[in-house]
Amino acid sequence: MPPTLQSAPRRAGRQLAALHVPGPSELTARSVRRRVRALDRRFARIFGAPDEPGPGAGGARARDEWLHENDFVVSEALETLDGALPARFLRNLSGISGPEGEPGRPRVEAIARELVGRGRGTIEIGELVLFLKGYQELRPLRLAELWALPAFIRIVLLEDLAGRAESPDPDAESGPHILSLRTLAAEDWRGVVESLSIVDQILRADPAGVYAKMDFRTRDRYRGMVERVARRGGQPEDRVAARALELARARAADAREGHVGYYLIDEGLSALTASGGRTRLPGVALRFTLLPSRRRLLRGGAYFGTIAVLTLALLVLLHAAVPATAVRLPLLLLALAPALGTAVGLVNRLMGQLSGPRTLPRLDVREGIPEAFRTLVAVPVLLGSREEIGRVLHNLERNYHANPDPALSFALLTDFPDAPTERTDADGPLLEAVTAGIRRLNRRAGTAGRRPFLLLHRARRWNPAEGCWMGWERKRGKLAELNRLLLGGPTGIWLAEGDPGRLARTPFVLTLDADTRLPRNSAARLIGTLAHPLNRPEVGPGGRIRRGYSVLQPRLEILPDARGGTAFSRVYGGVEGLDLYAHAAFDVYQDLFDVGIFAGKGIYDVAAFEASLAGRTPENALLSHDLFEGAHGRAGLVADVILLEDFPTHPVAHALRGHRWMRGDWQLLPWLAPRVPAEGGRRRNRLPPLARWMIADNLRRSLQAPSVLAMLVAGWLWLPGGQWIWTIVLAAAVGLPFLTGSLDAALRALAELPRPADFEAEFRALRRALARWGMELAFLPADSWNHLDAVVRTLGRVYGSRRRLLEWTTAAVTARSVRRTDTLAFMARRMWMGPALALALGAGLALLPGPGTLPAAAPLLFLWALSPAVAYGVSRGRRRLREPAGEFPEERARSLARRVWGYYERFQVPAQHWLVPDHFQEDPGGEVATRTSPTNLGMALLGAVTAWDLGFVGTPGFVARLGRSVDGMEGLERVRGHFLN
Repeated sequence: MPPTLQSAPRRAGRQLAALHVPGPSELTARSVRRRVRALDRRFARIFGAPDEPGPGAGGARARDEWLHENDFVVSEALETLDGALPARFLRNLSGISGPEGEPGRPRVEAIARELVGRGRGTIEIGELVLFLKGYQELRPLRLAELWALPAFIRIVLLEDLAGRAESPDPDAESGPHILSLRTLAAEDWRGVVESLSIVDQILRADPAGVYAKMDFRTRDRYRGMVERVARRGGQPEDRVAARALELARARAADAREGHVGYYLIDEGLSALTASGGRTRLPGVALRFTLLPSRRRLLRGGAYFGTIAVLTLALLVLLHAAVPATAVRLPLLLLALAPALGTAVGLVNRLMGQLSGPRTLPRLDVREGIPEAFRTLVAVPVLLGSREEIGRVLHNLERNYHANPDPALSFALLTDFPDAPTERTDADGPLLEAVTAGIRRLNRRAGTAGRRPFLLLHRARRWNPAEGCWMGWERKRGKLAELNRLLLGGPTGIWLAEGDPGRLARTPFVLTLDADTRLPRNSAARLIGTLAHPLNRPEVGPGGRIRRGYSVLQPRLEILPDARGGTAFSRVYGGVEGLDLYAHAAFDVYQDLFDVGIFAGKGIYDVAAFEASLAGRTPENALLSHDLFEGAHGRAGLVADVILLEDFPTHPVAHALRGHRWMRGDWQLLPWLAPRVPAEGGRRRNRLPPLARWMIADNLRRSLQAPSVLAMLVAGWLWLPGGQWIWTIVLAAAVGLPFLTGSLDAALRALAELPRPADFEAEFRALRRALARWGMELAFLPADSWNHLDAVVRTLGRVYGSRRRLLEWTTAAVTARSVRRTDTLAFMARRMWMGPALALALGAGLALLPGPGTLPAAAPLLFLWALSPAVAYGVSRGRRRLREPAGEFPEERARSLARRVWGYYERFQVPAQHWLVPDHFQEDPGGEVATRTSPTNLGMALLGAVTAWDLGFVGTPGFVARLGRSVDGMEGLERVRGHFLN
């Protein structure tokens, strides 16, 4: 654009700023909602009016037809305004007063009216940016105002458009308004805000050079904290940002404290809120002025204090309900686990509502991982069969194609299953098969000498405690030997296939299970999180992690089964779709105490991770080592990055997996004591109190089902009071964990008057929760037996025999063995406890004197008697139902076609280089997947054909001529131009 044209919008912005006299804004969310509802009603009348204009109204008729054809643009704009300006947001807007505006009018609305009026309904983003830059030369805008501007522009455009549509004047053109609404919908406003934000310009001078390298969410979090501190302290936002920059420059030599983020979201926040170093900024909240360690202490007091009070209250109620008898004390002990579980569930739900999720800061390395952060994606595998090897190699290649960065290497860490001898006849062929598979993957993926796949293997060792030849310390041992290999130490693992240069200078390892799916760019996002200076681990004396994290755990979600799965996996896994752009989910440990639980699948800093565990891990003692390692290495949860993993489709496979996990949990019981097992003897327990609570809470969960079952039996047979009360209360305790979340979501949905599709989704979630509750009640005897067996077996091994502590069966082997014997008779043998207990209790209750006991127990006894049949039924795959052909209503087809075309109309724009993005996540965040595929390109043209066939514009003949004459982007651009004209 020529300089003279560039200066015109700037001059106009300065002129408007000179006229604006600052004042308070009296705009409320209620008044905004009234305006939006009024617009909704006006357009409903406009689009619902009969299209029969009178004589001489040819221009108006053409205008009305064009407006009707683009009604979806108006509908989309109105939907965008729904909830876009909440009350807490409007409170941050400045007002104006004086000749150009009435008192209390938001200045951002005055700016929106000026922009729409200057262009007569035409909004051009480049001119808008220049106008606002000119305005800010005199009067800087707050961040809230920059974010609110597109909403106010939409309101002004829609109000003007409605007036023109209702006008009889044929010259009342509405085309520019529609085009402007499309421009706003297609524009990524985040880039506009950053280009205009004065706070952003100040923070980009970060002496550590980190701010500009972070992803948008982290930068926005920094700016949001500047906004909050400025608002609470009554200071301009640019002054707060400048203060953070000044503090960082004073500590520029320190990698952590020389970064502006240290003073915005970390321990330096208390220094930022001090003006002149001594006096606190007036009005700043107490939580801003406290060090994070003090804030965690206060949160811990509130969290555990509330749990203790609720647990005690439940036990007191039980104490009051039971007369003073000999069974009172045993009953209170039995009730401790259910009461504590109920209290923990309620407090976690309450804390989630009050606190909300917080994400860790992240560098944006999606366009290329720096060599300094080279990462090995390691997958520990047991070589059990050729079929299993094929599946593992296929998943490894799929993860590579989703994350093909040159700085990533992908390795299988393999060993052989347990055996009575060091070598078996099956070892050689299996090792040859996996070696050939890795070599084949390198041929397919290798370019310019690059070979990203490796095979690292180790031999069996004799283990006297297990009485067999096996891989040393199983998965934990494989990762420990890999770490020693990367750090240059002695190790029993060797490179069987691949480029040894890929292992040099590799500071990070991302470990996955054999069936874990690594979604696109997930590896880069995890690496960028661990590489951020505020997350980097600082290792103190004795290997203690003082600040930061040595290991980061992403959120784990269930991988949807393309075949539909079984009723059991759909109910217990709770998956009917996939959140491709995972939003942060609340986690009580991470969001209240800044630490998470390591679940064995995540990224870790090799040197810091090994230092934190040095001398702390005794041999033949740890089956489930993940929580142990995360507690010593200080794990963090990356709540907005997901990994996908399979979920057992069969109740027995699920029970066997739970049995393995509970055995591993109870093997950590010694780590609740002051002195704990370690290499070479016992040492002082270094685990913090929160880590010990995590261990104890896992043990509590394994006792929940047996305690509830015992209380039910006691309530029916011996305890005084109404047996119906015992049944109802204890059954409700079983369903509480999964019912509360669904009920909360359903109530929120009803309060927000959602679209029918939203209500249906919440209804499906509630239906799944109810089904889960029913299955949990039906499987209660079998689960109780399974849990008690794991507890008793483990206690006998830990404090008795000290043998078979590393007994483990892989999920693949378990699932295969279950499938081979999956019959109703097999299920009856595995779940005999339900029918047996139902028969025994039914007979005993029938013999008891007095009415009422058997009817109160009958519903649960009936479920237990049928539990094998229930388990067999829910383990079946579902049949796929197809919609009968020829029963697709024309109205629904038209609506679907409009929405399909609307997607391409919105996103196939110059900003996307005319390429159709793969996905768009509406909520939360409104994120666009900036990638495409041949399918997407073909669908773009198919959408146009569908629109023509349904008579929206033109004729099908135009598409036929288009297909013969042009192809590709030129053809799509002609289609687009024809729609717009």
